[in-house]
Amino acid sequence: MLTAKATVAGRNTCRQARGLGLVVRNLLSCCRSERSTGYCRAFSLLPVSPCKLQQRKWSSAGPGQLLQMATSTAQHSSSEKPTTPREGFDPASMRGDYSLPGTGLVESDADPDPMKQFDSWFNEAVQSEQISEANAMCIATATPEGRPSNRMVLMKGYDQHGFKFYSNYSSRKGQELERNSYASLCFWWEPLHRSVRIEGQVEKLSAVESDAYFHSRPRGSQIGAVVSHQSSVLPHGRQELEQREQDLQQNYADEAVEIPRPYNWGGYLVVPSIIEFWHGKKSRIHDRLQYTREGNRWTMERLSP
Repeated sequence: MLTAKATVAGRNTCRQARGLGLVVRNLLSCCRSERSTGYCRAFSLLPVSPCKLQQRKWSSAGPGQLLQMATSTAQHSSSEKPTTPREGFDPASMRGDYSLPGTGLVESDADPDPMKQFDSWFNEAVQSEQISEANAMCIATATPEGRPSNRMVLMKGYDQHGFKFYSNYSSRKGQELERNSYASLCFWWEPLHRSVRIEGQVEKLSAVESDAYFHSRPRGSQIGAVVSHQSSVLPHGRQELEQREQDLQQNYADEAVEIPRPYNWGGYLVVPSIIEFWHGKKSRIHDRLQYTREGNRWTMERLSP
């Protein structure tokens, strides 16, 4: 049985580490009711990943060990992410300090070619075990009147010409790009404290390239592209989509039959004119290097954070 003194000490330790005094308070009830499960439900209150929770098996642990495991987990977690209150939180109080080891982003280390610099950062993001989709990016478009909209998409290629993604040409972004061909992209790799922002003009990829990518996708994704009239209203709800999907699955049950790419679905290329690299630093004195295209050349400048 945990003593009152140990419980209070445990609460204070957790509160100092992550503001999670509820963890130790719930250990008692968990010990009584869930020892047979092999894991303690109270650990779910700790801000750590499920894999870390599963590694902390406690079925044979005594009360003292349970308290030590809970407090050490909270202390370990406090070094990974900034403190955020769990209930009734104030967004203004949510903050973290960017303090990864290293020199940050300095001109002498940056490649004079922004596409090579992007390639270096992107590969580091891909190799990071904490980033599941390094190619996820936000794309912002706008109407000719300047009314913006943005959404997340997946970057599907890049080279010296620019950045590629695929979408429905009849979607809201497709219609906006048809009338205003300028867009902005933003990659955010939080575990690395890095971001890349891109501005440029957008053009459609060739039908040949769009066909090649479309047929490289899983068959279910091909059907999904045909099913969705992206951004259009569904008067009868999700069942419309599901019915279309079932119909197409029956029509193309023979996998030897090729699914044609929809005429209004294909690729885009964002041709960059500005590429900015951002690296988080302590006290909000961040690093920002901006590359601007001038003809066939790029110039690099440091911006104030």
